[in-house]
Amino acid sequence: MPQFHHRDTARLVRHGRWVLGLSQEDFAARLGLDVTDVRALEAGRAGPTTISGASLVTLLSGGAVPSAFGRV
Repeated sequence: MPQFHHRDTARLVRHGRWVLGLSQEDFAARLGLDVTDVRALEAGRAGPTTISGASLVTLLSGGAVPSAFGRV
């Protein structure tokens, strides 16, 4: 199985956020994260946890995910 590195996640997050037309703040709100978490993901300093990883996949595939503010 190929290894998946934080830099791969960073590219996917940046590109996916760009495709969705979301700011880092809006992207973070939809995932129920703090904007500093999104910045760390995009910089390759962090990888998604299992829960946020599943939410990330859902959001980037065009679905809505629960956020800290209810359903989006």
